[in-house]
Amino acid sequence: MAKVFHGRVVVPGSVRAEALVSHGGLNTLASFQKALMFGDKRATCSDQNNPDLYGKPMAGRALCLPQTIGSTTGGMVLFCATKMGRQPACLLFSKPIDSLAAAGAILSGVWTDTLMPTVDNLGDEFLEAVATGDTVTVEEDGTVTVSQAPCAHVNRCLSPVHAAQDEQLATFCPARCQGAYPVSQQRKCKERTIMGAKPSAAQGTPLTAGGYKAGDDAIERFRELLRIATVSREDVSQRDNTVFAQWIPTLRRLYPRFFAVAELTRIDDFGILLRWPGADAGLDPVVMMAHQDVVPVEGQDWQHDPFAADIADGQIWARGTLDTKNIVAAFFEAAEHLVGQGYVPPRDVWYFSSDGEEIAAPTAAHAVEWLREHDIHPYLVLDEGGAVATDAPLGVTEPVAMVGVSEKGHVDLTVTARANGGHASTPAANDACRLLCRVCETISANPGKPQLTPAVEATLAELGARSSELYQAVFGNLWLTRPAVTKIMAASPETAAMLRTTYALTQLEGSNAHNVLPPVARANFNVRIAPFETIDDAVERARRLAAQQCRASGVDPSLVTVEVNEAIPYTEPAPISPYENDAAFDYLHRCVAGVYPEAGFAPYVQNSCTDSREFNAICDRVYRFCGFVYSGEARTLLHAANERIGVDVYKRGVEFYVAFLANLEHVETLGA
Repeated sequence: MAKVFHGRVVVPGSVRAEALVSHGGLNTLASFQKALMFGDKRATCSDQNNPDLYGKPMAGRALCLPQTIGSTTGGMVLFCATKMGRQPACLLFSKPIDSLAAAGAILSGVWTDTLMPTVDNLGDEFLEAVATGDTVTVEEDGTVTVSQAPCAHVNRCLSPVHAAQDEQLATFCPARCQGAYPVSQQRKCKERTIMGAKPSAAQGTPLTAGGYKAGDDAIERFRELLRIATVSREDVSQRDNTVFAQWIPTLRRLYPRFFAVAELTRIDDFGILLRWPGADAGLDPVVMMAHQDVVPVEGQDWQHDPFAADIADGQIWARGTLDTKNIVAAFFEAAEHLVGQGYVPPRDVWYFSSDGEEIAAPTAAHAVEWLREHDIHPYLVLDEGGAVATDAPLGVTEPVAMVGVSEKGHVDLTVTARANGGHASTPAANDACRLLCRVCETISANPGKPQLTPAVEATLAELGARSSELYQAVFGNLWLTRPAVTKIMAASPETAAMLRTTYALTQLEGSNAHNVLPPVARANFNVRIAPFETIDDAVERARRLAAQQCRASGVDPSLVTVEVNEAIPYTEPAPISPYENDAAFDYLHRCVAGVYPEAGFAPYVQNSCTDSREFNAICDRVYRFCGFVYSGEARTLLHAANERIGVDVYKRGVEFYVAFLANLEHVETLGA
């Protein structure tokens, strides 16, 4: 016998489908996550905590449930399922629906034109009457009929979308539904019209290299620099200084015209500070940065001699091709060409190169001290960092120039646990090593709260704008999707690092004997600090978590200490350089547009550290961008075996540096 129930219409429509019943709350993210990530068109439920649904297909079924849980992602998950064609035929709630799940159901019809009829307030009797496999028929007015016969087919809902009945849902109403709401709620809808993310565009005309094309002679000069094995060593006494001593004489010989006009200052052992005098020394200068030192190659399996600079398969194989002798050589190629053309920059251009960037040597800090002592305050600093990235995330097929506007801070923390020690035959629950392991796991598992900062939002908006319609909608409407996006990104180690301070457990030290319980055990955390926190914040969090675990273990918190490792350099997060309506940032965009017209352009926060952080002390506009195309594969070769760069990639990168230096009269003019 059929049973009839009447509920409140959230999304209207008529449909008939086979029932799938859950007597517990539906965790939308846990239920749909695998289906959305791995292409399961049946949307098999992946929530092992829901025995009613786990392992059952949800797509095309009448999902009958009391309520949704985990609702911070509910709306976005339902929308994504609908966009990918994996949504239930309808959603039927015995209790009131939460506002975010309702938003997902409503906006699915707006963004995809696929309606998912949704009715709530059907009462507890509804869930008692319906069983998985029953046939459920939904009418436009919220009437739901449950029959004891299997459903032969599903009728897709054809009725037009209209506004939800509950004023509580008004903040998620699309603008075209405004007539159904009070005036106060209509205003909210007008202010937040649903739209897709749009690609960024430079405010001024593209700036080009003026027809310059790098030739094969530029390749040969680059290869000569690559053959100089300027390898940094943590123990400076192990560094081959005779090799580093070749660097400046080689540059002088390869680029004589530039050195004829430039003024050289040596910083520390082999650091370089060069001034290229401009027409107006009263203007704040531009600083270009790189480093000539490279990381060691011992223990790596190279297909070619890492310091032979062989050309094979159209690529130059050598240590430093990507990090960062390509920038060094490209700068000098560009400057040599422009000097030969009689070009004088409108303002001074400084070039700084460290001989110890890879070992965090103080060379950059000393260069900044020298500039400060000489009252030199740059208008703009450009160092390594991002690049024109291909194989970008979110399914982006176009290259995107990623420009670092900040970088995370870093500090190493030493965690020390103490106990009585003794013979390994009589272990205890709170031996130093066991206590240390529990403390370290507590710290690792509880990093800082994820936060979607404006800079990260700008990154996602640009990537999303160049991806699918789904991502355009998601990242173009972060006012709505921010909770879901934050939670999903925080679940992945790669994207979580964009949102929070991270604690990486890198070293553990216990007993020096296999059968001795040590009285002291130590661990090292390498901590990368998000721009919205400080070193003190990171240290305090680790100490609080350590004390919490000590109390849980029944020991005095004083038995575990967390201290900054003073032997390793540390630094606060870099300030955020301006990227919205800023002439300098737009200048970079225009240079990219002139040389890489096919590329997008986005700010981002860099997870790794560069020498440029030192220049924040004397400059407000510090950007991290390498003007070359780096593929996904190339990005994995940094510091790795078989580092290499395409011949054509290098030549085009030189064009970027020519464009950057040749058009400096526009660097302070927005939109000209």
